[in-house]
Amino acid sequence: MSKVYALIQFNLTNQARFVEYATRAFPTIVAHGGRLLATSENQVPIEGTLPTSRSTLIEFPSKDAATAWYESAEYQAVTHLRHEATEGGSFVWLDEAVLPSFERK
Repeated sequence: MSKVYALIQFNLTNQARFVEYATRAFPTIVAHGGRLLATSENQVPIEGTLPTSRSTLIEFPSKDAATAWYESAEYQAVTHLRHEATEGGSFVWLDEAVLPSFERK
């Protein structure tokens, strides 16, 4: 089974509300085998322009685990906080992500 990554990008509009979201969402990620790999507002574009001010990358052991997390009652109970604290965002699965053969050792 391939790992799956959640890429979440958005513009933060309410810091206090977002802290509440993150505090409540993080345990739901861990409960489904997820691991926060990176989150940053200090993005440095090398080419092009950034569509949002913040990006977050979360790794899950499988698509089933990622889907179970996203659809879980515990996570769905806090998604409204993310929507209230952000705008202009996207949430995508990077499915069947694999390392090129020269990266694996």
